[in-house]
Amino acid sequence: MEKLTFGERLRQLRVKADLTQPELAQDITSVSHISLIESNKRHPSDEIVTKLASRLGVPVEFLRYGPESESNQSRRKDYIFAEISFKNGDFAFAQTLLEKILKIPSLPADTEFELQVQSLYAQTLEKSGDLDRAAIETKRAIALAQSAGLPLQVIEMTITLSKYARESGDFVTALELLEQAEKSVPAQLQKSATYARLLSSKIAIHFLRGDYIRAYDISKAAMVIFDDQTDPIARASIYWNASVAADAIQDASQALLLAQRAAGLFSESEDSREEGSLRVAIAWLLTRQTPPDITGAQRQLDRAGVLLKEHGSPVDLTYYLTELARVEWLKGDFEKSLETIKSAIANTDPSKDLLQRADAYLLAARAEISLGRQSESEMNLLAAKGSLLGMELSRQNALAWRELGDIYSGLGYLEDAIDAYRQALQEAGVAASPLAFSDLKSSQKGVTSRQK
Repeated sequence: MEKLTFGERLRQLRVKADLTQPELAQDITSVSHISLIESNKRHPSDEIVTKLASRLGVPVEFLRYGPESESNQSRRKDYIFAEISFKNGDFAFAQTLLEKILKIPSLPADTEFELQVQSLYAQTLEKSGDLDRAAIETKRAIALAQSAGLPLQVIEMTITLSKYARESGDFVTALELLEQAEKSVPAQLQKSATYARLLSSKIAIHFLRGDYIRAYDISKAAMVIFDDQTDPIARASIYWNASVAADAIQDASQALLLAQRAAGLFSESEDSREEGSLRVAIAWLLTRQTPPDITGAQRQLDRAGVLLKEHGSPVDLTYYLTELARVEWLKGDFEKSLETIKSAIANTDPSKDLLQRADAYLLAARAEISLGRQSESEMNLLAAKGSLLGMELSRQNALAWRELGDIYSGLGYLEDAIDAYRQALQEAGVAASPLAFSDLKSSQKGVTSRQK
């Protein structure tokens, strides 16, 4: 018996359920979209497939694939186990299962399934910290989706590829990928979760490049576009990036409000990693209030710890431990703060996680100063400086250089402080005047320097 296409199977199940196209489409998508799907001219998103299967009273897998051979059923069973393992944080086992599936092609060829496998495989590589291989596998998945004529999947995976470029520090490529994807978004998807994710990513990149006004403008426009009918995770991403942009332009109260809205939406979802990461970020915002809301920050971190220890990546855990150490330091528990920050540093990759390590070393220096151990604090400051010098110029680094300057200034090492402030200006894109610094130094005869 010849295998039905997805559109043919959808129509067959709709007729069997005695539903018209408008009845099937109600509150899910447009009638015209259902018609295009049934005629195999459009391919629905995972979200729509799940809702259609629920309305038709059939398993999602049956709606996707129909009856299958034992070989293909075995591959799909392995994929389901890989999905479960991935969601439970067992990325190594998920990767092993997916590599097994990829070695045995589907007969007959099923591009949609191969695309799912390839995409999840890339995500497991990302979770293990191998962004280079994750990007390679995502490019393969994009090529597969393009050859199969699946534009939505191309857009979604291009957004993911942009994220990998961003996390590698290549903001120019990351933004170019998003601009390219945005041009291909059809009108009917401009309120979709995919488009929200795209805009959210654009906001994040403009922020990281230091274009805070542009980031905030896009976030305000995005919050108008999307409403309660939009996927909660997509809306949460918009709120979170709007929060970051608001904080960058010194609107702290708006930043905290938007971040809390985002956390509320994430808590309604199954995305434990994102919720945990967001709660760490909220804790950071709370510690920056005047005075710091230490109790509120601790509550956020208590919840974040539970989520990230099970679902987070090494980088996620580093951020969590750093903020936990900051709260412990604010509480006056300096020894405990130092112990926690050492765990955060040990959790990082010295060749990759340079900014995270610099932030951790700066906090370690503050803890050592609070304990009266100046020589130990100086070693941490040198380690922070070494990490920062290993990075390319970026506005994202300016705050860490500024903090380094503040600590040196507090210790009385004004020449070191001046050097750090000058580097902060360069990172922020503001050219420092060598003459001005020279004049300042010459007027500071007898000023202490750590290096003298």
